[in-house]
Amino acid sequence: MNFTLDVPSAPTNVHLVVTGSDNITVTFDEPLRSNGAMIIKYKIEWSTDEFFTNLSSDVIKSCFLREYIIRNLTVGQKCYVRVSASNMKGFGETNVANPPYCTPSNWREFSKTSRTNICDLRFEEIQNKIFNEREGNGMNRSLDGNESSDTPSRRNYRRSYGNLRRNFRQLFQFYPRLAKSIKRGLYLVSVMINSDRILVTNEDVLPMVEVDENYGHNLLTDFQWFMKLTFVWEDLKSVRPNLERCSSATSFYLRMKIVQAAIELQTLEEINNLGRLHHAYIRDNEGNVAFVLINDLSSDTRTNVSPSNLKWMAMTKFFELMKESSSLTTNSCLQQIIDKLPDMIDSYHASMRSLDPGLYVAYLKMQNSVDSIRVMVNKHMPGSLPCTKIRSVANVSKEEWKWLHTNNNENSSEDESLDNSLELFKTQFFDAAKQLFVMLDLPETHFSNSRIYDSQVVEIRDDLSLIILMSTADEVNILSSPSNHSLASFIYLPVYIFEETSKISDKNFRFKTEDQTKQRCVIIQQLYFRDILSRLIDVKNDLTFNSYEWLSLIKYEID
Repeated sequence: MNFTLDVPSAPTNVHLVVTGSDNITVTFDEPLRSNGAMIIKYKIEWSTDEFFTNLSSDVIKSCFLREYIIRNLTVGQKCYVRVSASNMKGFGETNVANPPYCTPSNWREFSKTSRTNICDLRFEEIQNKIFNEREGNGMNRSLDGNESSDTPSRRNYRRSYGNLRRNFRQLFQFYPRLAKSIKRGLYLVSVMINSDRILVTNEDVLPMVEVDENYGHNLLTDFQWFMKLTFVWEDLKSVRPNLERCSSATSFYLRMKIVQAAIELQTLEEINNLGRLHHAYIRDNEGNVAFVLINDLSSDTRTNVSPSNLKWMAMTKFFELMKESSSLTTNSCLQQIIDKLPDMIDSYHASMRSLDPGLYVAYLKMQNSVDSIRVMVNKHMPGSLPCTKIRSVANVSKEEWKWLHTNNNENSSEDESLDNSLELFKTQFFDAAKQLFVMLDLPETHFSNSRIYDSQVVEIRDDLSLIILMSTADEVNILSSPSNHSLASFIYLPVYIFEETSKISDKNFRFKTEDQTKQRCVIIQQLYFRDILSRLIDVKNDLTFNSYEWLSLIKYEID
């Protein structure tokens, strides 16, 4: 039997997707017939005209890779693409993409806005500039205005002597102790879990440290501030001396105590990362308040060694002991923590989840009350708005964004296009929106009444974007939660909680943490200077008062 090789047929299902302002992505499937030999490579050809007179090309030598990104294209210029396959005999016929061309673009070209690459901002230079200004303005002088005349060697000697005294003082200080129960005041409670175990004290209670007996009336502001601080546990010890400089500021006294208590917890548990702060603090009828920190150490190998005075216990055994414990009173802080602990742990794990790359349509529903504005989020992913996926490509092209701007205009004829890619986007968008309203248990007529947030595409990451659908104006002004939104899988979170939770699941978390560190540094320096200025004003007032006394005394002597 004669068996002859032939070139393969053309690849199938060749599609184009705009993935950026200067690039497009080509996807394709293998040919229907390889004609007796295995496919060994593919050729991608592209040109600015449909006849491919002036073309560029590239060869994919991996037969398993059926996706190619064409980069460095001219913005706004059509790009025609065709693909061919090759075996040992050579390349076969080409197959033109469907649609045959794409125009690289981005929604910002329609809105005429540019994206600032915030990662290029030099925060270290900003921080150094602050310290240089501080030195240049004479802040290295004493408060009475006398410049220090110490030589560098003498200053180094004093610094070394001061460090020696501080080390001796720390040596003879009492080692931080864990509280056995919550009495009057504010406490930090640590929940460390490792698969099915939980870290407890030798008295079989959760590790907790007292912050202060008096926490004042501005607790919510301090709670929000501490939530931001939990993103930078490794910098906690450097924050403490800066806060001590502002100790005269009443608003910073409790924050200094919170930082001190957190450092004690780090020392006692022998770990820097205390986890994430639960989005709501616990308060009982006696005025006791607890900030609950939760961390899962399942991936941390250091948990093989238990800290002193602490031990690992099975969660089932821990809950059994708590049920039998006679020290827990009804509605006390500890009792509330034990009752809510499973939900707290589930909330912690849910906050760590993130959306897969792609373009999503999300629904923004807000709930107003007297003291806060809350946002509806998915209970199983509180770091994101309720959303459904449109496609795996996050970029929104200029034509797609233009259509979204005009889709509510019934008299507009510009939305009728022959571009198959735009028609595909319309279908994907409407299908995703319908799935979203089914998930929210909303009627389909609600879609026509909803508004599209057309100021911008919310770009969470480079590979993750959201198109926001906003609820009607009447719903925004409703004080109570509508009955059709009272779904078990959705909850309402305060805006500041949602902002912090969304950072946890963000891949740009490291940069945002650095950004937050610099912001905190600027705020502390600002308060430090304000404290210095307040003291100088007091000195000035004292001098003015003394001058009046001297003038009065001189006048009396003259008379």
